[in-house]
Amino acid sequence: MFKNTEQHNKNDIELKGVPSESITQISWSPTANHLACSSWDGTINVWDPFSSVDMIGKYDFQSPILCNKWNGAGTQIFCGDCSNNVHVWDVVSNQTQLVGKHNAPVKCMFFTKELGSEILITGSWDKTIRYWDFRQQEAAAVVELPERLYTMDYSYPVLLAGCASNELIIYDLNEPTKEYKRFQSPLSRQIRTTSLFKERDGVFIGSIDGRCSVKYFEEKTKSKKTFQFKCHHQKNNVYPINEISVNPEYGTFSTCGGDGRFFFWCKISKSKLGSSCQFENPICCSQYNKDGNIFAYSIGYDWHQGSHIYKNSTKKVRLCLHEMESKELFKDK
Repeated sequence: MFKNTEQHNKNDIELKGVPSESITQISWSPTANHLACSSWDGTINVWDPFSSVDMIGKYDFQSPILCNKWNGAGTQIFCGDCSNNVHVWDVVSNQTQLVGKHNAPVKCMFFTKELGSEILITGSWDKTIRYWDFRQQEAAAVVELPERLYTMDYSYPVLLAGCASNELIIYDLNEPTKEYKRFQSPLSRQIRTTSLFKERDGVFIGSIDGRCSVKYFEEKTKSKKTFQFKCHHQKNNVYPINEISVNPEYGTFSTCGGDGRFFFWCKISKSKLGSSCQFENPICCSQYNKDGNIFAYSIGYDWHQGSHIYKNSTKKVRLCLHEMESKELFKDK
């Protein structure tokens, strides 16, 4: 369905001082080109890749961290770990504080100022979404889910949760604890990642078998029909889609996978805008910066083959930056 294009990665920048274990999430500051990553080794690392300083800071939380997000001012980083804790790290003062706890590892989180005060939204394998208001110690609200939370995305006023049951649930944050809509994933295999359209009228869904669904919430016109396509397949081998990232400026999107490749796509023209070379290990996660002109991606072990395959000596962690070209950002008419 998608048209082929060329591959290139020789000019990408590789950052130094990466974690010792695979990176679980990349997040860019909303105020500057500062890059944070969380890792299975329990650390949060921060870079300023376009200055002579490079590495800004590092903090070790002593437990594998699955997610991280900046606050609105770009001065603090929130993170959720496998010990069920939600932390905040003040990058300027290098101080940390416990925000709250779940009853299982914390998988996803988002920070928002749109709900009348600063709120952190966290989702966990304990089958809940929790809203944390920093003016109080306990969660301001708890939303029960049908199954473990595997993926979540947020763009005000839409919050989307994807569960182990392959159900996707939409919440309208004007009524944050009330379920707005629920639907089954169009993909037959387990969902692994989701990302809302820039227009917030649909969602990209990635599965463990290298398929991506472009799902519109309301199919009102012929041009807004849900469709799906294969993207991380090689001959008879299929690989999981580990992350889907949406360009904040252009609305085009990327997929990165267990085959060690990433692709850029346009949902409107149904075309492939660009692709990477094949790296030596899976691409675990990715994210565009706030301007959509830099694409960060990490290479390491993504655990899709289980712990028995893992070997430290062959799973070198890498964190790279790719400067976007115009042909990778949008489709020329």
